Amino acid sequence: IEAVKVWRWWPNPRLLEIGPGYGAFKAWLAQSSPEWSYYAADSYPRIEGVEATELNGRLAETTKARTHDVVVASNVFQHLSRAQRRAYYADIARSLSKGGLFMVSSMVDCLGYSDPRRDSKGRQWCRHYGQLTEIQKHPAIATDLQEHFKVIQSSVRDNNWATFLCQKKAPQDPVTAPVI
Repeated sequence: IEAVKVWRWWPNPRLLEIGPGYGAFKAWLAQSSPEWSYYAADSYPRIEGVEATELNGRLAETTKARTHDVVVASNVFQHLSRAQRRAYYADIARSLSKGGLFMVSSMVDCLGYSDPRRDSKGRQWCRHYGQLTEIQKHPAIATDLQEHFKVIQSSVRDNNWATFLCQKKAPQDPVTAPVI
């Protein structure tokens, strides 16, 4: 969020956190940036004020109808199929204000990373609530994000975690090559 404060100032910033878990980020934001309006959505809300997603895991219509300046999702999207992630990216882009930011960190499948959860085709998998999902490679995630956002920055850490800082595209923005 410190990067967001430097990047752009909103007079009454509105932030949506997808998958807040037990609320560590919410608590930090309330202490460090009380001027931010905080909203959250989760498939299994564990803290007060978090809106449940639809039964299919998608954002509720009330969440999608609100405009947000920043959307944050950390350690969430690797639990979703590629089709589910792409649907979320479209919903997030629609809910962002002009120039709004989307920060997402997720597990990525990096070449050279040895993991016993690989299948015979070399694909890496993750299990969450009984759903097996393929862990995407960094370039595939970047390509999917670039359908709706400008990828301003991306980084890979610990050989299998990627963070992307994205900005909502203006209608005339061209599709660019994936950031690697």
